[in-house]
Order: sequence, then structure tokens, then C-alpha cells
Amino acid sequence: MRHDIEASDAVQLAETLERDLARPMVELNHGPRDAYPAVRTERPAEHDAEQTASMLARLVPLGLRVREADVRARLGYGEPADGDVVLRAPGNAAGPPGNKATPRPRPSATPTATRWSAC
Repeated sequence: MRHDIEASDAVQLAETLERDLARPMVELNHGPRDAYPAVRTERPAEHDAEQTASMLARLVPLGLRVREADVRARLGYGEPADGDVVLRAPGNAAGPPGNKATPRPRPSATPTATRWSAC
């Protein structure tokens, strides 16, 4: 969608909501006023997840301290609840310190290949 059309639609929607919803509700509950609430419509800022991950991968090892909650919020991921199965980095079966999830057992290392012999 073109940004200019979207912005124009948002302004028209805000004006309609102010005129047909906000103003009548305030007048009904509190009587006529000199000022009425304004309705704002805006699109949340879009973040490039790959760029964020790339920056974190470069800067965290250099000592940048970032709150996990901030990264989760920026990427749109919630905090896993106790008992949820969580993804982990390869080779890090136990997860970070304090992770209460127990690692799944690995499959046995016994080969299961079938040998064929000539008759």
C-alpha cells in the first residue's frame, strides 16, 4: 500500500472518530466542553529483525549490555512460561544459566543401517 494513501486514510479516520465518537461521548457524560480528546492513528515503527540480530551478534560480544526484555519486545516475542519448550542454540542443550527447562535426551548413537549382501 502506498504510504501517502495510508496516511490520508488515517487522518480521515481520526477526524471521523473524533466527530462521531469522542465528542458525543464526552458531551453525553460531561456536557459541552471547550476542548475534546483528540484521536490519533499511527503505525508502529517497523524493525528489521535480521538487522537487529546482526547488530546484537556483533555488539554483545564487544561488551554491549542489552536487556533481554528489550530485545524480545523489539522482535515481538513474549517471555516463555515455565514448562514451555524453548529453542536453544546448537551445542547449548542446557541453555543459559537459570533456564529451568530440562534438555531433551539425544537419540542413541547406535547405527541403524542395514547391510546388504550378495546372494
